[in-house]
Amino acid sequence: MNSRIEITTIPIKKNLGLFLILLVLLFFFYFFIGSMLSDSGLYSESEMFYGSKSKLLVEGPEPVINNYDFNVPPLQILLYSIFDYNFVIASSIMGSFFSSFLLLFIFSYFKKTYLKILFSISALTMPGFLFSALETSPYMLFLFFYCLGFYFLLEFSIRNRVFYLFVFGLLYGILFLVKFEIIWTSIYVIISFYAIYHRERNFLYYSTAALFPMFFLFFGWLFVYWIFRGNPSEFIMNVFIIPLQNGVSEYGKNFLSSLINSSLYIVFYFIVLFKIGKFRIFFVSPAFMVFISPFFLSILMKLFGAEITGISYNIIYLINFIILLPYIGPLLNVERRSFFLVAFIILAYVFDVFMFANFGNREERHFLGALNNKKFHYDIAEYRAVSEFLDKYESVIIDAEKSYKIVFFSNNPDKILYKNMPEYYTAIVTPYMFAEALIVNKEGDSITENYPYILEDGLNGFFKAYETENYLVLEREKTGL
Repeated sequence: MNSRIEITTIPIKKNLGLFLILLVLLFFFYFFIGSMLSDSGLYSESEMFYGSKSKLLVEGPEPVINNYDFNVPPLQILLYSIFDYNFVIASSIMGSFFSSFLLLFIFSYFKKTYLKILFSISALTMPGFLFSALETSPYMLFLFFYCLGFYFLLEFSIRNRVFYLFVFGLLYGILFLVKFEIIWTSIYVIISFYAIYHRERNFLYYSTAALFPMFFLFFGWLFVYWIFRGNPSEFIMNVFIIPLQNGVSEYGKNFLSSLINSSLYIVFYFIVLFKIGKFRIFFVSPAFMVFISPFFLSILMKLFGAEITGISYNIIYLINFIILLPYIGPLLNVERRSFFLVAFIILAYVFDVFMFANFGNREERHFLGALNNKKFHYDIAEYRAVSEFLDKYESVIIDAEKSYKIVFFSNNPDKILYKNMPEYYTAIVTPYMFAEALIVNKEGDSITENYPYILEDGLNGFFKAYETENYLVLEREKTGL
């Protein structure tokens, strides 16, 4: 075998017209489904969390920079801020953009029409893909930069043009602004680059080009944190150290369920590896690095405490394989084995539906129910009711980290005193001087930490004004002066 794997390149720039057509059509497709889900009362935890951050950032009581939570990646918040916290539009744009990108790969690589149609329809209508596009837009944003970045790495391996490696490094670095924990995967990149390029004595140069943007953004973020928040060790502790401790303790408990959730793809990837394992050069090529990257990504991200979505994470295995097909297809001889691809995509679709219905987390099961026209207004009724009750107050103390759902539905975020504000902890100690009301999360927040018996005994100078299953609103007593 030659020392270089032959491929069929996919020139995206030549399909710009098709890309724009797909972008428009898919936007309306996702917008229609997203509006239907919104009408059913379905709101994901991701949408409410990042939506609340965006709302406080733009409409909070402090200047924008003071409202920003530097422990949250900026691109996740920016995604919702740009579109006025309208998650339907944000998810429709992000989903249509990535889907158009994916379909170009499918249309460009597959020669047989029935494979193009089967892969396109299956990929776009899988519950995992729809859920990622419509309910977890930050994950879809992550997938976009991840897949596009590794595409350029594969192009670099074939064309040997450093420009492609630079683009890979740039896109890989941007991932840090989507999910901070991605920096742990630099360990995997360094090990892989050493195995691939150390004999050519280019390991140091290539690794620097690939990882410089990410570490530049990392240290830049530490500097920005130091300027606006103080000691950056707090950021490192909150974002990396504490999640690492929790991730290590939880990983063993969830290991078996993770294997079950991804079992089909583990078997499939093993079969593919068995088929092309006779080509030894494959194991020291970027193609192999990309091939096993979803598994290492899952292990490292979970081990180091990153929140990985449930069954919907599996979509990365399918997309990764589609991106890889132009590069490993000749080794598999897929043109003569189209039945292999047909069987795989049908099994993947059935597996995805089955796992969503039976092993998905609460949000994933609700998503599947909403697609079947099930209503979930009762889930958000409490949050809306509490938020509407708070409208009458001029100032409210709330732990926005724990009670972000209330913030998300708030009509007056400029009246909220929350953690990022310099006076927050002073306000917690002397709430009577700062706010007309406090909202307490019964599951625990910074208020209950300071007043452990507040749920039973209340708070001096405040009386119980409103209570639900999960929240307690205390109103300041009037002095009569």
